[in-house]
Amino acid sequence: MSFEHRAARTAEYVTAMRPLWRDDVASFDGKFVGFDSIRVNPKPVHDHRIPIMLGGNSDSALQRVASWGDGWYGFNLDDVAAVRDRIGKLDRWCAEARRDRAQLRLAVALRNPREKDLDALAELGVDELVLVEPPPERSDAVAGWVGALADRWVTNHS
Repeated sequence: MSFEHRAARTAEYVTAMRPLWRDDVASFDGKFVGFDSIRVNPKPVHDHRIPIMLGGNSDSALQRVASWGDGWYGFNLDDVAAVRDRIGKLDRWCAEARRDRAQLRLAVALRNPREKDLDALAELGVDELVLVEPPPERSDAVAGWVGALADRWVTNHS
């Protein structure tokens, strides 16, 4: 399969999987995948579906989120203003697709996150700030590192 068809193929695979997760017996006939009267178990427990989070900051990635994704993961974004810009575009494409953007789960990773960004991100509807920090090299230091992250990002902002 050519690289240029990866987005269409992914969309079709997800479209094909959703009836497998939901229905006792499912069939699907698409361009990239097809099956007839098959069963898949166990089924997802929550709403008979598995949420599909799509990553990417490009317009086409956001359009895929608006069309068929369950959430967006924006990564390596400069700052809250960049998140605001991307969410503004996502809002527009969700409206065009007749989807409620508030139903999507939003997660972002900023290049240099600051504690003061948390309130602004929450106001934009961001559900999760992903912290990208290298862990300590020594395994005996990991617990302290995680504790310090929790103190900085969770305890002081709950």
